[in-house]
Amino acid sequence: MPTPTSTGQGGEAFEQRARAMLGQGDANAAREVLAAALVVYPRSKPLRSLYYVASALAALADGEVMLAQSQLETALAHHEQCLEAAQLLELLRKHGPSDREAMRRVFL
Repeated sequence: MPTPTSTGQGGEAFEQRARAMLGQGDANAAREVLAAALVVYPRSKPLRSLYYVASALAALADGEVMLAQSQLETALAHHEQCLEAAQLLELLRKHGPSDREAMRRVFL
């Protein structure tokens, strides 16, 4: 696990690592990294919203579409500027859970 950075808001190393994992399709590992980051940075809206995005992608992998939609809506409630949550929610509403490749590309 990367150590926190001392620049900016702090948590950028965690966020970058989680985004890379999400881009590789590893939502569970990304969620673990983000959970650890939230212990150190509990008030970080970007980290919290990304945690919910990772949870949504993990739920989709398990076939839990309604849970995934709820997690994406929660991500947006915590941080309205979470573009990934908005994009994924739009993809889910338009195309359903079948286009996992398009969802993964959101992080590339």
